[in-house]
Amino acid sequence: FGILPLIFKAADDYEGIKSGDRLLIRDVISSLVEDRDIKVENITGGYTFEAKTTLNERERNIIIKGGLLPYTKEMSLS
Repeated sequence: FGILPLIFKAADDYEGIKSGDRLLIRDVISSLVEDRDIKVENITGGYTFEAKTTLNERERNIIIKGGLLPYTKEMSLS
């Protein structure tokens, strides 16, 4: 995964993002571990919105472990 696949929780939030806006996503790992929505801060626009992901458990674990290679290495050592 090079880009975290997120879906707008509220479709209207899509309209609030403009080209060139800086977006900040905090606590991605803890959000994935706890299987909760991910908060995205539009630094340029000055507001926060929520996104969700449809990742399955294995895909979430790959991201949590830092990517496919670290995940595979850990699985092979288990």
